[in-house]
Amino acid sequence: MTFLVLGIALFFGIHAVGSLGLRPAAVGALGEGPWKGLYSLVSFVGLGLIAWGYGIARTSPTVVWLPPM
Repeated sequence: MTFLVLGIALFFGIHAVGSLGLRPAAVGALGEGPWKGLYSLVSFVGLGLIAWGYGIARTSPTVVWLPPM
């Protein structure tokens, strides 16, 4: 479950950079090409962690709620 949560945080965290207004500063510091490369790399790593974490979570489910009997 840790990898799933980490992947979700990483994936949505890098996508929040644009909405928080940090993108122009990052592009200014790194340049357009390196920024796109870093953005893509972090997005793909996050997506990979989501897929891997989901696979792990399916094999060892954590019971969060049981219906009343």
